[in-house]
Amino acid sequence: MINRIIIIGILLLISFTGISQDQVLETPVTYKTKDIELYDALNELSEMVGYTFSYNADLIPANKTIKANFKNEELQLVLDNLLNDTTLSYQVVEKQIVIYKKNKLNNLAALHKEFKDSSYQITIHGKVIDQITEEPLAYSNVSILGKSIGTVTNEDGEFIFKIPAEYLPSNLAISFVGYKNAIIPISELSSNTNIIYLQRSTINLQEVVIRYVEPKSLIKEAVEKIPENYSTQDNIYTVFYREIIQRNGDYAAVSEAVLNVFKSPYTNYHSDHIRLLKSRKNIDYSIMDTIFFKLKGGLRASLYLDIIKNSISFIDLDKLDLYDYKMANIVKFDNGTAYEIEFEPLFYLKDESFRGKIYIDTETSAIKAVEFEIEPSAISKMTQELVVKKNWRLKVKPVSAKYRVSYRSLDGILHLNLVRGELDFKVNNRKRLFADDYKTIFEFAVNDIDTTNVDRFNRKEIINTEKVFIDQENEYDAEFWGEYNFIKPDEPLEEALVRIAKNLDKLED
Repeated sequence: MINRIIIIGILLLISFTGISQDQVLETPVTYKTKDIELYDALNELSEMVGYTFSYNADLIPANKTIKANFKNEELQLVLDNLLNDTTLSYQVVEKQIVIYKKNKLNNLAALHKEFKDSSYQITIHGKVIDQITEEPLAYSNVSILGKSIGTVTNEDGEFIFKIPAEYLPSNLAISFVGYKNAIIPISELSSNTNIIYLQRSTINLQEVVIRYVEPKSLIKEAVEKIPENYSTQDNIYTVFYREIIQRNGDYAAVSEAVLNVFKSPYTNYHSDHIRLLKSRKNIDYSIMDTIFFKLKGGLRASLYLDIIKNSISFIDLDKLDLYDYKMANIVKFDNGTAYEIEFEPLFYLKDESFRGKIYIDTETSAIKAVEFEIEPSAISKMTQELVVKKNWRLKVKPVSAKYRVSYRSLDGILHLNLVRGELDFKVNNRKRLFADDYKTIFEFAVNDIDTTNVDRFNRKEIINTEKVFIDQENEYDAEFWGEYNFIKPDEPLEEALVRIAKNLDKLED
């Protein structure tokens, strides 16, 4: 069975490799079809020229039935006829043909004309969803193409992205595993919420070359190539950090911070350090019931879960024989493809029983992301590792612990992008008949990477990552929080904080 599963491996061949970016819109195209949806027609043209179309969903009637009969016509003319909209224009960015609306009155470019100060912040609101099912794509990467700043979407595929006005001429890049990247000119985005559709990508076996690959060999190669693929110098990350505690689906506590992280090279064992810039927190004691119940997660876990720097058992070369690895798929990832490798422990491993998926770039052999959880049979034995404090009246039972770690490229070098943990617990209070469901979520999202102005932090500035984050003292600064990117929670954060603050006011009264 293992031998039958192991035989998959794919390297993409690109059509029209001789066409440059400047020439692609002038490429002669012969295309004939009838009674086909516009969405399918664009996909067929995409396969013909080797470039993907990117566009906002509200620009194009994708379900419109069209007919086409073109013989050696330039691609731009073909698009003009199919779209039949003189307000649309095209821009070629890398392997994307971006379709956008020119001279739109309510776009960010028009809005920005009112501001002359280059330090002005532009706020982009958006939601990323599947083009066919319209399901939200949680934790999609959102960034400025070729720049060091970015954010991620929340569980509902929503994001709020604040960028300096100087990036207005740049392009927004959105990516999600298994989907084609979307690239959209920032100046043409709406000042309202932008719905961004991503197109699921399938690998056409007629366009690939198959070679033999073995999952453990891929993992070994990925580990050996860490010095080639990941940063070998000191960096300063600007990070948005959030901890959320929910009780029975309601927000019980929200704590957030903007941090600087001194990130040492991936090629040594020096520690990473955190400097707290600003933080804020709100606790609804009426929902929380007792502050003596606190959950481990936090800053120490976020640093530890950088699995490339702190090798975890399922990519530890000395422990690979403890796991079963299977080649599951080849998927689109950023601008390339990645091997999707599933793994699970062969037997119970104390403190190391994990199952999940590893995504390894097919070209560079770099680990781009991992999604894993504590094996269900092991979770109940890890209460002491997952719970920091509890009231003696409480009986706490861990139900699940899931993690997601991803990396993004800057000038061809990979850096930590996102660490996310989600832990669920059943909590029995000796004074109550029914148990409560508690969930804690921590999100550690790298917004900016400074590779030049890098100095070690003063010892007095470094915060203790061992402490429970919500216990740390902070002074709320309303003006400060306007500058920084944050992960939009399932409930708009502003509404959650206002609601919690009102409850606090009632208790104080």
